[in-house]
Amino acid sequence: MHPRIHAGAIDSLVFRGVQYVDNHDHGRQIQTAVQVDNLGECFNPTEAGSRADDASHGTSSVIRKLSASGNVLRTETQGAFWLSPGEAYGRACSPYRAETGAQNNSILSNYLIDRRTRFYGPSIPNLLIVDVSITFPETRQSASIEALTGYLPGSFRSFYSFDPQSRHLQPLAAGPEAGRTTEPVIIATPDGRNAMGVFSRSITGAHPDHAYYAYFYFPAGGATAKWSCVFGEAQIHAGATYHYSCPIAVGTLDEVTAAIAAYVEATTTGRR
Repeated sequence: MHPRIHAGAIDSLVFRGVQYVDNHDHGRQIQTAVQVDNLGECFNPTEAGSRADDASHGTSSVIRKLSASGNVLRTETQGAFWLSPGEAYGRACSPYRAETGAQNNSILSNYLIDRRTRFYGPSIPNLLIVDVSITFPETRQSASIEALTGYLPGSFRSFYSFDPQSRHLQPLAAGPEAGRTTEPVIIATPDGRNAMGVFSRSITGAHPDHAYYAYFYFPAGGATAKWSCVFGEAQIHAGATYHYSCPIAVGTLDEVTAAIAAYVEATTTGRR
């Protein structure tokens, strides 16, 4: 993580010499982002920075706190809006709105993203526990929250959903339009040697309109793969804080499925 470049976003995750994060611009990290009132990217506080930051070595977001103690890395970030004030989006902000440009009046938002990241421990050494809290500065009717999203290099192009109970892997067809599932998502290289999976207990059993995993594959313009833990919130009051946990596993495809299954079992039975 480079706080001066991508604020609190995770811009590098290397395991056995393999880079798991795309990190092409200020949108392709492991990070958090918020969209409110069906405005999509036209009102989109983003942890790593704005679209205008592009591939620069600076960010429009502001990291307010940074600490590392033992196994825990903590960051608090004031996210920048993805679009600059007055910037045209080029189309409707969402299927539900007629606006076609940025709805924010500043580049820096007052949305706060607090994250605690730690390795789970020796029993599951390839698992990261990522806990995120998001504080809203204003009243909003609704929000679509990417509590955590990850962009992987284009070589990760095999997608799966995974049932931790049965340990069944189901191939998924991914493309530029969002796919959705309520089972954990794993993205791997075709040979299965490298994979990343994400799990959130808050998505298991949730209504798919309220909480789900999203997944994408963008083949053009520098191919990239994406997963997201997405949560919908409504009737949001100023000062409200929402909490989410989205652990991440890396390794071979078999190691990732084993890690997720082990974490589900451990946290269900209460053992560590």
